[in-house]
Amino acid sequence: MIAARRQRRDNSGVPRASLVGSIHVDGDAVRVLVGMSNPDHDTLIVVSCREGSRSELPVLVDEAVEFTRTVQGSAQIEWITSLTGDEVLHDVLGVPPQVRSFEESVRLDAVLAGSRWGNVAAVSASGYTVGHAFRGDQCLLAVARTDSIRGLDAGAASPRTTTDAFGLLALIETVRPDRLEPSAGATLAMMCFSTSVAACAISDGRVRLLHQASLLDRMRTIAPAAATSTPVDEATAPAELEFEFAGSYSMPAGTKRAQPAADLRAADVESSAYQSTLLHLVDEVLGLASESEPFSPDVLLVTGEAVHRHAVTAYLRACFGSSVETDELDSALAVRIDEPSLARELAAQQAQYAGALATLAASTAERPLILQDAAAGYEGFVAAGGESGKRFQMSAGAVPGIVAFVVALLVIGGGIGAARWLLVARRHDATAARLESELQRQRELNAIAAEWKTAEVRLAHTRSLLETIHGHRVRQQTPPRLLSEIRSLLPADVRLTEVSFGSGVVKLAGYCEARDIGPTLALAMEKKRESFADVTPQTNTATMKLPGPDTDEEVETSVHTFTITANYTGGPNQ
Repeated sequence: MIAARRQRRDNSGVPRASLVGSIHVDGDAVRVLVGMSNPDHDTLIVVSCREGSRSELPVLVDEAVEFTRTVQGSAQIEWITSLTGDEVLHDVLGVPPQVRSFEESVRLDAVLAGSRWGNVAAVSASGYTVGHAFRGDQCLLAVARTDSIRGLDAGAASPRTTTDAFGLLALIETVRPDRLEPSAGATLAMMCFSTSVAACAISDGRVRLLHQASLLDRMRTIAPAAATSTPVDEATAPAELEFEFAGSYSMPAGTKRAQPAADLRAADVESSAYQSTLLHLVDEVLGLASESEPFSPDVLLVTGEAVHRHAVTAYLRACFGSSVETDELDSALAVRIDEPSLARELAAQQAQYAGALATLAASTAERPLILQDAAAGYEGFVAAGGESGKRFQMSAGAVPGIVAFVVALLVIGGGIGAARWLLVARRHDATAARLESELQRQRELNAIAAEWKTAEVRLAHTRSLLETIHGHRVRQQTPPRLLSEIRSLLPADVRLTEVSFGSGVVKLAGYCEARDIGPTLALAMEKKRESFADVTPQTNTATMKLPGPDTDEEVETSVHTFTITANYTGGPNQ
């Protein structure tokens, strides 16, 4: 069960249950859950679930709020939604040992400085927002476009934003915590929906990879090539073709042929296309997880809408065989439901609600990964500062007494305070200098590694060119050397009718009046093993018209013909 870590107290000091609502959007499908923390059992109980289209999201949120008010009165709901598909990039980085005991902001700055992102200011200036969550000596990063976060409109709600991949990790922590033990084997978990897939790779109890991808876009690149196109008049062709999941494919300019929208919609929901595309994505995730060291999962956990809709579990089990244990991640075990009808509804549709349950799990995680809108966060900071200013406003009459008290306090503890401040400042400067030294060393090592890789590439290219030149030179020298060796072995009274050489095989054909000349030549070639191998002779007799010994007139003469084939090892194969 998901531990509810957000409990509030009223004025009497009695714990009051807090409410968390999750919004999961997958294409045009929207699912909304509201969970209530139980102060007595420290659990999260789902009190409401709603499902509808994306255009109905504000209505679904209002219905959930109204229903919750009938149960909890005026309780406030903390909403959270998740980014799906490829709108977010994840990184799993180690926290430098020098800053692991520092406060969270310092650790985040150190992690970003050693990554490809730089720092929070650089990410925000580029129009992106970074979210993070620390897990021991690991830092889980998520970077997304700020406009993607602002585009999640939940009507009256102002949701926080997390990611599908982090929600999947939070779901594993709740349902299968054994996979995060150091003694557990490597695990690959996937949450598959109609339009997207989230993946989480775990090894030795540590997160190896968090990854998300838009699956529908990949299927659309495959579906047009697999289906049969029909000619369409370019003048009457539509500007774009609509898909089942509210997507669109803009036709390129000058297109002569287009595919009917009905065929494209059918291709989007076809199980074979979905399964094959998902298998390519699994290979990509395994490749990404193996970049630093080999990664081979022992267990593959699958959940989400497409698990049953496209028979994903059975398909992956057939693909991986007995080498990987494939199992469904029972997402409904993440919550407790007291109302029987709601329990039956959620249990029957747990695959469809897996994303919403994962988002809920991400919200109640001990260290949630939240993508904050940069502008909204700044406005909230200013507002908080304004309230603090009001809180500490002083009346004019109280100023003299407070000033006198402060002067006395400074006189008494000035020396101790100054010494302590100097000690802390010196320690801070020393730590900052060491951190900067390590960062500078990292930059120098990165530059040396890049230069070394460039030199290795140039050396490999030079070696390849030298091998090619050597091969050409050897092939040019082979025919003259072969003819010279044949001539040295050829008896004087032998006449050659054919000398051919191809694919490393030399063929000699000729005739002579003596019977044993052909075998003698073959035996001489056999003895010269450094040049010839697999020598095979064939002899025969024939009658040919040859010039007579006394006259130039041609007379029929009985001769012995021979054909000898052998592999020429004195040079490379031609």
